[in-house]
Amino acid sequence: MLTHVGETPAIVFGPGVTEVAHYPNEYILLDNVFSTAEIIALTLIQWCGMETEQDGITQSGNRETIPGNGN
Repeated sequence: MLTHVGETPAIVFGPGVTEVAHYPNEYILLDNVFSTAEIIALTLIQWCGMETEQDGITQSGNRETIPGNGN
């Protein structure tokens, strides 16, 4: 609706199969919910410029720094 009426760019993103969305037989696999939550959280962290550390790799923005790797 935002793109058609208000000429506002919008992205539709989320778990599940769009063919069954908002129908009586709608379903979502929990693994898809968890993956979607992770993608959204990491995107927001990156967008806000915060650093995260996972498996010994520090991530900041689009750049990864691996300890002891000289970068």
